[in-house]
Amino acid sequence: MLGEKNPYDSELGQQYAQLEHTEPTTWLVLEDLPKLMAQHLAHKKRLPLLNKQSIQALKWQALDYGCGSGASTRFLAKCGYFVHGVDISASELMAAQQRPHPNIQYRHITSKWKNGGLQNSLSSYKPTCFDLVYSSFVFLILSSKAEIIAIFQEIYRVLKNDGIFVFVVASEHLCKYEWVSASNQRYPRNPLARSGKELQIDLRIPTPENPNAFLTVTDYYWTDTDYQNMLRAAGFNLLQAPHAPIADPHDTRAAWKAELQYPPYVAYIAEKM
Repeated sequence: MLGEKNPYDSELGQQYAQLEHTEPTTWLVLEDLPKLMAQHLAHKKRLPLLNKQSIQALKWQALDYGCGSGASTRFLAKCGYFVHGVDISASELMAAQQRPHPNIQYRHITSKWKNGGLQNSLSSYKPTCFDLVYSSFVFLILSSKAEIIAIFQEIYRVLKNDGIFVFVVASEHLCKYEWVSASNQRYPRNPLARSGKELQIDLRIPTPENPNAFLTVTDYYWTDTDYQNMLRAAGFNLLQAPHAPIADPHDTRAAWKAELQYPPYVAYIAEKM
């Protein structure tokens, strides 16, 4: 879910989207999420541990908030959920719709922070209609705690009482070190970031033509304490400690860098209080 100057609309941005979150630094946090989400939903709903087929049979409804070009939406559909992908970017939604899936529907929304209030077309959804609300790499591009809390409150409204809210954001470490798929080398002041500070980071997108290609994105730095406080302010409670995995040194799928010591991304899994 992005603003008017959307780096993902560029040619490199489209190439990055086609990676489907398979770049090593990103999939560290994602690869265990399907199991964790199923475990927590089964516990909340007092059901035995579920697999993809049983999730499909239950027809659980998921909302992908800030779905972009649909990588995260397809990720949820592969887990067995029936997914509603929403985003403010019409161009990214058009790209998402080029890859239709029978269990996915997309909707364009408006989300404006104006005069201290949120104008958000999630209002078109009824209260307590989703078993899962998921959002990946969205809240790190928002500059206002009040706006993030307001979105969390709207997500709270549409989430079922026995549902869960899961979102993925950058860890406090992402802007400080060098990673397989991301670099701070051009931004020496990034490690000095404080809450709410705007910063840039380069996402590596090697191509046959240019193995050193990168996409520059602008994010805002929020700490773990910031995210936990904003969740509580919106009425959420964490179901577990933040999921912040590091790389296993025996994992030879990538030439790991800082991933061996620090988690680049973190997932929060929450329930209604």
